[in-house]
Amino acid sequence: MRTFVLDALKDAAMAEAWDVELCRRINELESEDIELLDAEDVLARARKRIKDQRQG
Repeated sequence: MRTFVLDALKDAAMAEAWDVELCRRINELESEDIELLDAEDVLARARKRIKDQRQG
């Protein structure tokens, strides 16, 4: 029973932390304080970095 209670507390804390994070991200998007990147561009840059590191 004790483990279940601790897990429930962690789950509640995790849910609250995600709520805070989601609100932060939504506020950034709405205020346009961040630059949105195209997923294909991000993946292409990541692949290039990995390729460069393997060769380098």
